[in-house]
Amino acid sequence: MTDSGAAVRRGAKLLLVLALLSSAPSLSSAKTTASYRLVDLGATSPSVATAVNDHGQIVGRAHVSDLTDTNGRSFRDVGHAFEWSAGHVKTLGTLPVVQSFGYAISVAYGINQRGVVVGASGSFTPISMSGLMFTGAFMYDNGAWAEVPLFDVEEAVKPFSSGAAEQAFGINAHGTVVGSGSYRGFVFERGKAFEIPPLSYLEEGNGTVGVAVNESDVAVGATTVGVPTDRPRIHAFVWRNPGVGRLTDLGTLDGYQDSIAMAINSSGVVVGFTSQGTNVRGVVGGKWVGNRDPDTLEFWELPATGHAVEWRGGKAIDLGTLLGSTRSAAHGINDAGVIVGTSGGRAVAWIRNQVVDLNEAVEAPSGWRLVEARGISNRGWIVGSGLLGKNQRAFLLVPN
Repeated sequence: MTDSGAAVRRGAKLLLVLALLSSAPSLSSAKTTASYRLVDLGATSPSVATAVNDHGQIVGRAHVSDLTDTNGRSFRDVGHAFEWSAGHVKTLGTLPVVQSFGYAISVAYGINQRGVVVGASGSFTPISMSGLMFTGAFMYDNGAWAEVPLFDVEEAVKPFSSGAAEQAFGINAHGTVVGSGSYRGFVFERGKAFEIPPLSYLEEGNGTVGVAVNESDVAVGATTVGVPTDRPRIHAFVWRNPGVGRLTDLGTLDGYQDSIAMAINSSGVVVGFTSQGTNVRGVVGGKWVGNRDPDTLEFWELPATGHAVEWRGGKAIDLGTLLGSTRSAAHGINDAGVIVGTSGGRAVAWIRNQVVDLNEAVEAPSGWRLVEARGISNRGWIVGSGLLGKNQRAFLLVPN
């Protein structure tokens, strides 16, 4: 078992790679002929939709209940993974867990064309000023739960002394899964899990996270790089042959220290965002933070303080921002090259090299403010989260 203090100290050397939620010029909100019909997915607030496949199946996380732990502390907005299909929303529940004190939680991050869902599920235990997270990376297939079998992490740095955070973030059509566990990204392919090796060779503070994988099993995410500073730098990577060879460092835009790749399409075009870095130290691979809202998974702690990026042909292209904003982040791309994300607290899409405020492309939004677009299918369906009044709600945009 890893010493708690040592684990935290080593963890402090690692910069966590999302913040759910600057040098190039900002772009104005483009006038576009694109228009969408807004669908409220009906998932209980607060909720967020994270991914959609080409059959119109959508996954994310939705509120389940407010709970009180054994010490009498109240926790709001405990969430479970959900799936939406043909107008019906279904809560998926959680992996079977052994609970001492605490409770079960889950979140779905990805779904493939066969409808197999991946995410993280486990038990949250609030302790003093922090929390312990015990999560397993899961696959959910037609009502059946299964843990993703990972690599041997016995020697890996573990957060706290009682368990390691394991999360699955992406899955492709034939079942290749990517994610992270114990500060190391993984690719699970054809029954075998490969650790994603970091590009840095520092004595400590190394880490990786796998975020997405395309149909050719090309994986992307982020890795520490060996820059001898007070903390490692984080760069987006692409790994074309999981289990073989080195990662390719995609670098970052001029003027930014860090970057992360969030999605890749079938042509190998990668999108993500850059960052100026942060003094907040975290762990590569995710952690649960705070003891007031335990369902806030700091999926990345690398803040999106820079610009959205497209990596094409080995070149980093600045996607710019909405007029009046200095920040943007890209979270998804489809095979047609349409990119979705957020800028200035508004959901956006990059269509034909123009940034579009999706709030202005929606027919009769009826009090909604679309905040973040998280995924897009090849049919052009866009999912994410927005505010309806003061309530965070998962949405779907269907092209007209």
